[in-house]
Amino acid sequence: MPRKPRTGICVYCCSFGVVTSDHVPPKCLFPPNARLNLITVDACSACHDTFKLDDEYFRVTLAVRDDLPDVLDSRFLREQTRKMLRDPKSMGFRAAIGKATFLVPSVSKTGERIGERVGLKVDAYRVERTAKRMIRGLYSKYFQTILPVTHDVIASLLDMQRDTSAFLSTETQELLVLLREQGTHQSFGNVLEITYAKADGDEHASFWWVKLHGTFNFFGFTLPREG
Repeated sequence: MPRKPRTGICVYCCSFGVVTSDHVPPKCLFPPNARLNLITVDACSACHDTFKLDDEYFRVTLAVRDDLPDVLDSRFLREQTRKMLRDPKSMGFRAAIGKATFLVPSVSKTGERIGERVGLKVDAYRVERTAKRMIRGLYSKYFQTILPVTHDVIASLLDMQRDTSAFLSTETQELLVLLREQGTHQSFGNVLEITYAKADGDEHASFWWVKLHGTFNFFGFTLPREG
């Protein structure tokens, strides 16, 4: 007997109807042995079906980083990305990634140029879109309520690959201190770390720090919509 469709409210568009489970962060960032008790939220099919390509793109931007830790979880990330890009069904996606690659100088730890390597021009808007989706989903999961349409999600990407200035700024340090003092910390193996806290003065305002695979960081904020 077919299972009866599950109904609920989509955490992304707030519509009521048939919903499915959406993983936040995307399930493709986790190796199979680390996929127990992953965070899921309700999403309508219209929203859920638009996420797959963004999820794959997000995984690629992590997998190509040269500061990705050499651990089992990160090696899985790279291998899955290679398999996906070799898949004939991914021809269009592979072509788009190819157009965004370029050669950059490869430098040793002593500053000596030792050749060239392939770099990827990252679509920051697309990465930011996935980061915002994560914050919206995490907000719904941990605060047990859907972020109302009166509030927006803002994501501030902290790319720590070669430049620590993002973390050294006064504003970032103040946020990190505040999160350490007031925030709740959650860790999911080597893949995911989350620290979050409610902001004062607004029941739906919150701030977040998310770290993926020990290297990619971003801040997230839920704030009242301007205007």
